[in-house]
Amino acid sequence: MPKITTWAFLLGGLSTAAIAQPSTVQEQQQWLLEQVRIGEAMYREDLVRDSLARLQLISPNNPQALVASIRQALLEKNPELARQRLAQLQNVAPDSAALRQAQSLMKLQDPQSQKDLQQARLFAAAGRPEEAVAIFERLFGNAPPDFATALEYLRIRSNIQGQRAQVIEQLRSLDKQYPGNPGLRQTLADLLFREDRAPEALIVLQQLAKDPVASNAAAEREYTYLSTLPVDRTSAQAWQGFIARYPNSPLIGEANKNLQKQQSLLNDPAWTAGAQGKQMIDQSRSPAAAEGLLRRALKQYPDDPTLYGALGMAQFRQGRYAEANSNFATARSKEQDTSNISKWQDLMDASRYRMLLSQGDKALEQHNPAAARTAFTQARKAKPGDADPLIGLASVAQAEHDDIQAEALLLQARRLEPGNGSAVRGLMRLYSAQDPQKAKAFLDRLPPASQKEFASLRQSIELDELNRQADAATERKDWPQVVALLSKIRNLSPDEPWVTYRLANAQREINQPGAADDSFKQLMTRQGRNPEALYAYALYLSSTERDASALSVLEQLPKAQWSDSMRDLDTRLQRNVLVARAESLRAAGQEPQAIALLMQNSDNDDLMTIAGWAQERGDYEQAQNLYSQVLKKEPGNIDARLGQIEP
Repeated sequence: MPKITTWAFLLGGLSTAAIAQPSTVQEQQQWLLEQVRIGEAMYREDLVRDSLARLQLISPNNPQALVASIRQALLEKNPELARQRLAQLQNVAPDSAALRQAQSLMKLQDPQSQKDLQQARLFAAAGRPEEAVAIFERLFGNAPPDFATALEYLRIRSNIQGQRAQVIEQLRSLDKQYPGNPGLRQTLADLLFREDRAPEALIVLQQLAKDPVASNAAAEREYTYLSTLPVDRTSAQAWQGFIARYPNSPLIGEANKNLQKQQSLLNDPAWTAGAQGKQMIDQSRSPAAAEGLLRRALKQYPDDPTLYGALGMAQFRQGRYAEANSNFATARSKEQDTSNISKWQDLMDASRYRMLLSQGDKALEQHNPAAARTAFTQARKAKPGDADPLIGLASVAQAEHDDIQAEALLLQARRLEPGNGSAVRGLMRLYSAQDPQKAKAFLDRLPPASQKEFASLRQSIELDELNRQADAATERKDWPQVVALLSKIRNLSPDEPWVTYRLANAQREINQPGAADDSFKQLMTRQGRNPEALYAYALYLSSTERDASALSVLEQLPKAQWSDSMRDLDTRLQRNVLVARAESLRAAGQEPQAIALLMQNSDNDDLMTIAGWAQERGDYEQAQNLYSQVLKKEPGNIDARLGQIEP
């Protein structure tokens, strides 16, 4: 008989694929330890015993093998062997993690430890996971000594708020160390579903589907999940995948029915219109377009509560609260799923509340404070903890000129909701009308974040105050003060054209034409394409007798974009330029050419100018003729009558 090698004996009975994996002694040890853990995870004690026996032959002092053998001895009710292995481990690996794990295993056998574990399980069953986990951690820290205890500990911890995500990662790690345990993977899949991580959960279930023992449990959990999905192309594909994965499941008949029903719906134009409308509502897209699709679907499916609910949301988002309320009520009356009834009731309450607020606002717009008060009072009864009804009642008080009551209501609204912007703005409007300084003092008392939010309000108050001061200084012609005040205003609103216009004119009043021009140059650097800024600049240039430059500024903007004021200014500037050119020609001794220029498109002003020139050169006949033409067009022209009288 040929000699049998040690390795051939150790690996006897294992598959060819398994034999091919380890090649060195160290690799053999690791592989056999993995077999031990697989055996523990799969409850294959035969695999555990066989792998430990082989480890004992090739590495009798391996710490992890000794820990596993202690666990196995305790499982087989052999405490004497467990103590021997513990003593051996203390000799070969003192102060090691393996020794601490073995000591915890031994501790599990103490009557007190068993009693503590029983108490922990009672706490967990009673919904007190924090107390249960505290006992586990008192016994083992955060390192339970074996797979079963670790899995039990993590399951209990997963019920503590805020712990689930961390437990999921620890379960993944435990699954890598002890692969294939159906209970662990079922727990992991369930936690992933509860964390809204369905794609990851489905991957775990698909792993379980390969296990004949766990396949039915996996099918049941996946079936439950798929039944919650909205019908669409993706869910139909998911049902097809389910049928392929679990052909022998007791649920396969119901799964086929669900698939056929979904395929039928997906081919129905009315149903797809409703699905598209609901999707648009979920994505907050075009409620008006969604409403049309939902109404089309309701003609075919008049008993579907989700269609009425989505239609109500479409109307709610369009501010049609009464119609929304009616459709939410219909959804509630047709709902068969009791878990959804409270949702429709909440939406009914919300739409009625918004309807009352809207009615109050509309009544105020129609100058009907009594109706507004009734609506806001009802809204306040519906939601006594909300600030909006109080803000509405404050507006009613202001409409009735009761500022004291308005202030009291707005302050009450702020106490309910300190960060409510509408309440702050209401108080600001109230205080600004009473005294700008009071409004500024109120702003100063706001929290820094709110002060930043309402910085524009503060600036508006400051601008109003500065403008009042500038107007007063202008009336008393205190031009240096006007310049100083308008400069402050420009710093706060540098892009306002008419502030610059006023400032430039005031600067010219104190003989600072260069500064005035520079003010406009700064504005045009920022606002060179703003029609209002171009008009203000052209007007300024024309007031300083720079008509040609003013025309050039106007021409920077296409005439189609001109306002009536710009067209009037252009007409005036064109005439000024024409008259200036004619006067220039006359001064150069070319009076006939000057007259011909003015007569091209002459009006009464041109005729009066030419008549005056005729008088100056002694041509009284032509002058009288021109005055007569003016009086025919404008009989009341006093200058023309005086011209006729004067020799």
